[in-house]
Amino acid sequence: MAERKISDQHLLDIIARDRPGKPWAQIASEIGIALRALQARVAKLREKGEITEPPMAPGQYHELRRQRWTPLEQSAATLPAPYQIKGQTILRKLNEDGTVTNVMWYDKVDRGQIDWTQHVREFAAGLCDEVRGQSAPRKGPAAVDADLCNIIAMGDPHVGLYAWAAEAGDDFDLDIAERHLVRAVERLVQQAPRAAEAWLVSLGDFFHADDQSNATPASKHALDVDSRWPKIQRAGGRIMRQLIDLLLTKHKRVVVRCVRGNHDPHASYTLAMLLDALYEREPRVEVSLDPAQHWYRAWGSSLYGVTHGHTVKRADTLPGLMATDVPQMWASSRFRRWLLGHHHSSKVTADEVTGCSIEIFRTLAPTDAWAHGQGYR
Repeated sequence: MAERKISDQHLLDIIARDRPGKPWAQIASEIGIALRALQARVAKLREKGEITEPPMAPGQYHELRRQRWTPLEQSAATLPAPYQIKGQTILRKLNEDGTVTNVMWYDKVDRGQIDWTQHVREFAAGLCDEVRGQSAPRKGPAAVDADLCNIIAMGDPHVGLYAWAAEAGDDFDLDIAERHLVRAVERLVQQAPRAAEAWLVSLGDFFHADDQSNATPASKHALDVDSRWPKIQRAGGRIMRQLIDLLLTKHKRVVVRCVRGNHDPHASYTLAMLLDALYEREPRVEVSLDPAQHWYRAWGSSLYGVTHGHTVKRADTLPGLMATDVPQMWASSRFRRWLLGHHHSSKVTADEVTGCSIEIFRTLAPTDAWAHGQGYR
């Protein structure tokens, strides 16, 4: 409707004349303005102190909604985080003797913002206390080549993914994921030289889902997940423990890096915290808890950068990123390489100008129903 222009004084006169006999909706209709506009005008007049309390007739019940409010003594004193009281609705009655009685009220409760990163870290810290130091030190290999370092890079394991062969081309579940990963690393350990150090690097998306919502955190894309989330967590921890123990049989030192992917930005860091606590008493195991998206480590004259790949739009910008992030390591290195996952394909590119190569690793997991339907193989 076309709204009339009414001065504050004219509006105050109308309110004094028509309230409480008429509801606000009827007054708004009669004077030709929208109900929300009238309520907004009344709220501003109350803030100015020109309207203190809407008038009430003796014996009449009146519902008062206040934007600026002071909680009643009977209101909830505390609420569990992150919930908070954002307002209050009060039902009052004007008694015959002129006093006002609060007959009924209810609090308007709102769920505030949750710091999910901190929430997950606190949750993981509690889990870590249960396993801290349970893995005792063990005897290492008798002889190793001090000049060598073996890198076991896992491209997107997607533990917890479920696929049905009739729908997606291959079967995949928790048992298959564990069997494939453990057998693959067993084979690599058998074939690899006795290097002094081994890096076990999960290139992101170790878990198919980040939590029991079974959806990608950013896009909320629905995921096909095998079983319940606690069971998937246990399987992931068990797999990583088997892989680390395998590497300890052949190497003097094992470095573990769990890269945060777009499927598991929180779960992968939780996994790293659990492994760090589990191997607390094993000096030959180092678990990286660096929260940065890009991780750098050098071995001799070689420099490696590790990231999942979903946060970098163009792979050709990675050499410059490495030189900017770790300039001293860049200057002292002769060979430089980035290790990426995310793309589920195998590819190696070399930049002859910067002298930095980029290697993308495939995944052992098959496509799920959605990816199969999109034509990915």
